[in-house]
Amino acid sequence: YGFYQSDIKPKPQAPTSKKSWTCSVCGYVYEGEELPADFGEKQFVDFNYKLNNEDDIVFYANKLKEMGAKNVLISMAGDGAIFVTEDNRVIRSNVPKGKLVNSVGAGDSMVGGFIAGYLNNGDLEEAFKMGVATGSASAFSEGLATKDKVYELLKEIL
Repeated sequence: YGFYQSDIKPKPQAPTSKKSWTCSVCGYVYEGEELPADFGEKQFVDFNYKLNNEDDIVFYANKLKEMGAKNVLISMAGDGAIFVTEDNRVIRSNVPKGKLVNSVGAGDSMVGGFIAGYLNNGDLEEAFKMGVATGSASAFSEGLATKDKVYELLKEIL
Protein backbone atom coordinates (compact mmCIF):
# COMPACT_ATOMS: atom_id res chain seq x y z
CA TYR A 1 0.00 0.00 0.00
CA GLY A 2 2.84 2.39 0.82
CA PHE A 3 4.36 1.72 -2.61
CA TYR A 4 0.99 2.51 -4.23
CA GLN A 5 0.69 5.74 -2.25
CA SER A 6 4.22 6.93 -3.00
CA ASP A 7 5.02 5.60 -6.46
CA ILE A 8 1.87 4.77 -8.42
CA LYS A 9 -0.99 6.99 -7.27
CA PRO A 10 -0.82 10.43 -8.92
CA LYS A 11 -0.29 13.25 -6.47
CA PRO A 12 -2.90 16.03 -6.32
CA GLN A 13 -1.85 19.15 -8.14
CA ALA A 14 -2.28 22.54 -6.49
CA PRO A 15 -3.56 25.30 -8.74
CA THR A 16 -1.93 28.71 -8.63
CA SER A 17 -4.11 29.70 -5.67
CA LYS A 18 -3.11 27.84 -2.49
CA LYS A 19 -6.73 27.89 -1.32
CA SER A 20 -7.94 25.25 -3.75
CA TRP A 21 -6.60 21.77 -4.60
CA THR A 22 -7.70 19.60 -7.52
CA CYS A 23 -7.26 15.84 -7.64
CA SER A 24 -5.35 14.83 -10.78
CA VAL A 25 -7.28 11.54 -10.94
CA CYS A 26 -10.94 12.51 -10.56
CA GLY A 27 -10.97 16.31 -10.65
CA TYR A 28 -12.36 16.66 -7.12
CA VAL A 29 -11.66 20.17 -5.81
CA TYR A 30 -10.83 20.76 -2.16
CA GLU A 31 -11.16 24.32 -0.87
CA GLY A 32 -8.94 25.21 2.07
CA GLU A 33 -5.62 26.66 3.18
CA GLU A 34 -3.86 23.31 3.49
CA LEU A 35 -4.30 19.99 1.75
CA PRO A 36 -5.73 17.53 4.31
CA ALA A 37 -3.56 14.50 5.08
CA ASP A 38 -6.32 12.10 3.99
CA PHE A 39 -7.11 13.87 0.70
CA GLY A 40 -5.84 10.94 -1.38
CA GLU A 41 -7.98 8.50 0.60
CA LYS A 42 -11.25 10.32 -0.08
CA GLN A 43 -11.21 10.67 -3.85
CA PHE A 44 -14.58 9.89 -5.31
CA VAL A 45 -16.75 10.72 -8.26
CA ASP A 46 -20.50 11.07 -7.80
CA PHE A 47 -22.41 11.53 -11.04
CA ASN A 48 -25.68 11.70 -9.04
CA TYR A 49 -27.30 9.34 -11.52
CA LYS A 50 -28.83 5.89 -11.11
CA LEU A 51 -27.22 3.38 -13.43
CA ASN A 52 -30.03 1.25 -14.85
CA ASN A 53 -28.20 -1.07 -17.23
CA GLU A 54 -24.80 -2.00 -18.64
CA ASP A 55 -25.00 0.73 -21.29
CA ASP A 56 -25.26 3.32 -18.50
CA ILE A 57 -22.31 1.73 -16.70
CA VAL A 58 -20.13 1.81 -19.81
CA PHE A 59 -21.22 5.40 -20.56
CA TYR A 60 -20.12 6.59 -17.12
CA ALA A 61 -16.96 4.48 -17.24
CA ASN A 62 -16.08 6.45 -20.36
CA LYS A 63 -16.85 9.69 -18.48
CA LEU A 64 -14.25 8.62 -15.90
CA LYS A 65 -11.83 8.02 -18.75
CA GLU A 66 -12.53 11.53 -20.05
CA MET A 67 -11.59 12.77 -16.57
CA GLY A 68 -8.21 11.03 -16.79
CA ALA A 69 -8.67 7.37 -15.90
CA LYS A 70 -6.96 5.04 -18.37
CA ASN A 71 -8.82 1.85 -17.47
CA VAL A 72 -12.04 1.53 -15.45
CA LEU A 73 -12.91 -1.55 -13.42
CA ILE A 74 -16.52 -1.81 -12.20
CA SER A 75 -17.83 -4.41 -9.78
CA MET A 76 -21.55 -5.09 -9.99
CA ALA A 77 -21.57 -7.47 -7.03
CA GLY A 78 -23.78 -10.46 -7.89
CA ASP A 79 -24.21 -9.25 -11.48
CA GLY A 80 -20.55 -9.63 -12.46
CA ALA A 81 -18.08 -6.97 -13.46
CA ILE A 82 -17.21 -4.73 -16.39
CA PHE A 83 -13.77 -3.57 -17.44
CA VAL A 84 -13.40 -0.67 -19.90
CA THR A 85 -9.86 -0.55 -21.20
CA GLU A 86 -7.70 2.33 -22.35
CA ASP A 87 -8.24 1.20 -25.96
CA ASN A 88 -12.05 1.19 -25.41
CA ARG A 89 -12.58 -2.55 -25.17
CA VAL A 90 -15.52 -3.45 -22.95
CA ILE A 91 -14.90 -6.75 -21.18
CA ARG A 92 -17.68 -8.35 -19.13
CA SER A 93 -17.34 -11.05 -16.52
CA ASN A 94 -19.72 -13.50 -14.99
CA VAL A 95 -19.84 -14.22 -11.27
CA PRO A 96 -18.44 -17.55 -10.10
CA LYS A 97 -20.74 -19.77 -8.08
CA GLY A 98 -20.62 -19.35 -4.34
CA LYS A 99 -22.51 -18.23 -1.28
CA LEU A 100 -22.12 -14.64 -0.12
CA VAL A 101 -20.66 -14.72 3.39
CA ASN A 102 -19.24 -11.23 3.83
CA SER A 103 -18.94 -8.55 1.14
CA VAL A 104 -16.76 -6.25 3.27
CA GLY A 105 -13.45 -5.86 1.48
CA ALA A 106 -14.55 -7.67 -1.69
CA GLY A 107 -14.09 -4.56 -3.85
CA ASP A 108 -10.66 -3.89 -2.39
CA SER A 109 -9.80 -7.55 -2.95
CA MET A 110 -10.93 -7.21 -6.56
CA VAL A 111 -8.56 -4.28 -7.08
CA GLY A 112 -5.73 -6.12 -5.32
CA GLY A 113 -6.31 -9.23 -7.43
CA PHE A 114 -6.36 -7.13 -10.58
CA ILE A 115 -3.05 -5.49 -9.70
CA ALA A 116 -1.46 -8.82 -8.73
CA GLY A 117 -2.70 -10.40 -11.97
CA TYR A 118 -1.35 -7.54 -14.05
CA LEU A 119 2.02 -7.55 -12.30
CA ASN A 120 2.18 -11.32 -12.81
CA ASN A 121 1.75 -11.35 -16.59
CA GLY A 122 1.04 -7.83 -17.93
CA ASP A 123 -2.23 -8.93 -19.56
CA LEU A 124 -5.17 -6.66 -18.69
CA GLU A 125 -7.84 -9.23 -19.54
CA GLU A 126 -6.22 -11.92 -17.39
CA ALA A 127 -5.72 -9.35 -14.63
CA PHE A 128 -9.44 -8.55 -14.80
CA LYS A 129 -10.32 -12.24 -14.38
CA MET A 130 -7.92 -12.51 -11.43
CA GLY A 131 -9.55 -9.44 -9.87
CA VAL A 132 -13.05 -10.89 -10.23
CA ALA A 133 -11.92 -14.23 -8.78
CA THR A 134 -10.16 -12.54 -5.84
CA GLY A 135 -13.10 -10.25 -5.02
CA SER A 136 -15.50 -13.17 -5.25
CA ALA A 137 -13.27 -15.38 -3.08
CA SER A 138 -13.29 -12.68 -0.39
CA ALA A 139 -17.07 -12.29 -0.62
CA PHE A 140 -17.48 -16.06 -0.21
CA SER A 141 -15.20 -16.17 2.87
CA GLU A 142 -15.33 -15.14 6.54
CA GLY A 143 -12.10 -13.20 6.09
CA LEU A 144 -10.01 -12.39 3.06
CA ALA A 145 -9.58 -14.66 0.07
CA THR A 146 -7.13 -17.53 0.12
CA LYS A 147 -4.90 -18.30 -2.84
CA ASP A 148 -6.50 -21.75 -3.22
CA LYS A 149 -10.03 -20.28 -3.31
CA VAL A 150 -8.98 -17.61 -5.83
CA TYR A 151 -7.54 -20.20 -8.23
CA GLU A 152 -10.55 -22.46 -7.76
CA LEU A 153 -12.92 -19.62 -8.74
CA LEU A 154 -10.64 -18.40 -11.54
CA LYS A 155 -11.56 -21.54 -13.50
CA GLU A 156 -15.21 -20.34 -13.57
CA ILE A 157 -14.50 -16.82 -14.87
CA LEU A 158 -15.38 -16.49 -18.57
